[in-house]
Amino acid sequence: QSLEDIHLQKSLYEHTNRGTDNWFPIVHIDEQINECKYIDEFITVFRGCKQDEFKTNIFQQRQSWTTDLAVARSFAFNHPSSATFLDDRVVIKADVKTLDVLWDRLAESETVLRLGFSPKSATIVMTYSQYQKQQ
Repeated sequence: QSLEDIHLQKSLYEHTNRGTDNWFPIVHIDEQINECKYIDEFITVFRGCKQDEFKTNIFQQRQSWTTDLAVARSFAFNHPSSATFLDDRVVIKADVKTLDVLWDRLAESETVLRLGFSPKSATIVMTYSQYQKQQ
């Protein structure tokens, strides 16, 4: 590996094997990677996660979000870790300050948020049973 500093962090973060069941390390982004220009003060983002992450606010310690609801549904119900029961999965929607966006990536409409962000609002927008009814 010839990369260093933020370039190494970006490379690891973007790697396709980074995830719950893979050996890749957890990478935290703690500085702004690109200039994210938004018209409004807030942006709506989505994330597929365990219901408990929502109830305990652990979702505020998760950086990888998306602006595309379909992508969040896919991560919630088609790509969870192998140790997760699907009926425990949800899609959450959060309105967050654009100042908390550290990196907006084209891949999967990903929006990388600052650790510990405080959303203006956060709600569950889909449960697994709701997802099944749509199929």
